[in-house]
Amino acid sequence: MKRFKNYFLRIFSTAFVFLFAFTSIFSFVSNAKASDVEIVKDSSTDKTAGKRTLTGPYLTNFDAPAFNEPFDTTATIQTNEGYQWDIPVIWVDEKGRVATTCLRGVSYAPVFAFYVPENVVLTGDDGSTSFSIKMPEFLTTLYKDASFLSVSNPSTKITFITTSSIVDFVGEAFTTPAVEAALFTSYNLSDTATAPVSSGSTNNGGQGQATPAAPSNNATPSPNPTPSPSPTPDKDLVEIHCSAGAIELLGKENLSWFTNLVRNVIEPQAVNLLMESFPSYSVAANTTGRDELGRKIGLYIYDERRQIDKEKDTEDVLAYVDSTYDKNNDSAYSYFIGVNTGTLYDYDVDAEKIVFNKSQLHNLNNTLVHELMHAFMNDYTRVGMEGTVPYDTLTKKDNMFPAWFVEGSASSVENVYEYRQRHFQAMRTYTDEAGNQVVNDTYTKELLLSFYANFDDEDYGGASISTTKPDYNHQTRNTTSRYVTGYLACMYLSKLAVDSGHVSTYSSVLNDNTNEKGFDSQAIRFGFDSILYDIHNGKTLDTIVNEISEGKYANTAGFQNAFLTENDGSVDFCVDFLNYLNDVSKKLTEENGGEETLANGSMLLPFDTEKRSPLPLDDKLPPDMPAQTHYIITDNNDFEPSTVAEIDTYDQGGLSYPGIVYTNNDNMVSEPEDNDN
Repeated sequence: MKRFKNYFLRIFSTAFVFLFAFTSIFSFVSNAKASDVEIVKDSSTDKTAGKRTLTGPYLTNFDAPAFNEPFDTTATIQTNEGYQWDIPVIWVDEKGRVATTCLRGVSYAPVFAFYVPENVVLTGDDGSTSFSIKMPEFLTTLYKDASFLSVSNPSTKITFITTSSIVDFVGEAFTTPAVEAALFTSYNLSDTATAPVSSGSTNNGGQGQATPAAPSNNATPSPNPTPSPSPTPDKDLVEIHCSAGAIELLGKENLSWFTNLVRNVIEPQAVNLLMESFPSYSVAANTTGRDELGRKIGLYIYDERRQIDKEKDTEDVLAYVDSTYDKNNDSAYSYFIGVNTGTLYDYDVDAEKIVFNKSQLHNLNNTLVHELMHAFMNDYTRVGMEGTVPYDTLTKKDNMFPAWFVEGSASSVENVYEYRQRHFQAMRTYTDEAGNQVVNDTYTKELLLSFYANFDDEDYGGASISTTKPDYNHQTRNTTSRYVTGYLACMYLSKLAVDSGHVSTYSSVLNDNTNEKGFDSQAIRFGFDSILYDIHNGKTLDTIVNEISEGKYANTAGFQNAFLTENDGSVDFCVDFLNYLNDVSKKLTEENGGEETLANGSMLLPFDTEKRSPLPLDDKLPPDMPAQTHYIITDNNDFEPSTVAEIDTYDQGGLSYPGIVYTNNDNMVSEPEDNDN
């Protein structure tokens, strides 16, 4: 916790420390009893004329937090006389950041913005100027013997109440600018000296309701979204984003439609899909006070048949995300999306014109989701993606995520089982006595072990995963290792995260259906989400692998050496999982009149779906899609600087080293502190 506390105090202003010393309406108190909060008033400040006197306030209509669910952000103050009014609540995590979703393994504390409506006076049951607010019993259970703290801001007449455990997070100045700003911005609380006014209706036998300025619903407030970019005139879009070679080959008319499709339709939906699918990304996107995910990205469209820039016009890929540190500024991390039209447009001989190959639209959708997963991880888990290290004696390679984890992560969100079917099919292929290659009807343990022991293709190389991160060219000898085995490895790690209790929402990834073993894609997705979240918050991949395997694997290298070997449980999982996808494929093929239809395999979709893409095949945004707030494509066809501050990435874990504070040009910023998390 020391690292969290120091980090928070370093990045936030202490402007609100004065609240503890200021002569205020209410005094700062600390109580031993967790279920009550004592408020001591100075009677000389109390103006009671024309006000209703109320007693016995207690806090109600406030739900206990549940893992992977939004926090309740509104509570009700109820009095003995039946009066009630709503107050806003925010939750702060162990880094002092405002949190919207409760995730496992993270400590949180609530902050209540308590106020008394202007036409109301609260007293103790005996008429004294002091009174206590009774808190819900579940808070006593959550925080055990922790006391409550309260501090008033006299300019707003609002008293912030929280648990003493928050001092471990942020020090005594728990009403930081970020916390107070979140309360005032989200709930439109008055920033004047006049507290909200009660309506004081007494039409119910003297039972009145005090009406606050804060909303009475329990919905999590959304920040004001950044509007999605308005379509630039077609001519500008083409000139901004497209290479001269692509324009020469395809013409501006074709590229104007295509550029708008990528920039304003497909990419925004892919971003929204990832945010909706992974709770950790959703939380990061709604962090108050700083960016944890980038808000902008560049877009470059080219055609490999008319290469102009040899570095950017990459061959044999449909799309990619390129990221780098600025050569002149190590803290300026930038990225852009590259899209290759080489397989998307064909020349129609009969029509004598260039036409768009609609059959490739599924691949384009899947590939952009895959590549944007890289962009998300470049910000959310940058230390491991870039391999920054704490000591001169180590190399970046020592702390860089292995290629199978990087590409397996991105492959897990796309239609990899269909797209890489050649490789999956090879896992159930054997040579018969006549020397013929035979595709077995099912996957078996023997065939899978044989594949991983003997597979060595001239183009695709060995299949086993390793700690190395080879070249990213798709035509190297490492495709099977990274994109196929890496996919299976990430799915298996996600299963371990669920079964070990790392994700408490699901008791097991495997659910018994009527006559077959079903796999829950949502459970697996949440399992992988928990891994990403822990890396983001300082744990290394080595530590996580050890924890979720309950000590079976000492670290990532131990997992890699054992994965899909004879004595490892991963073999049974992969055989069962692959046979499940195989069975789904047979069922879908039968339902489609014998036309081969393969299971999708993406953790973003139910595994038994016949959908080939998690995105719809449409050239317009759905009318109900939220406004895009992150990874908005700018008027730039090159590297766009990430809005995530480099210093904010230093708490992230890598492969083996947590809490790294190290720049890209090998200059030490400071040594990492011990990680207690």
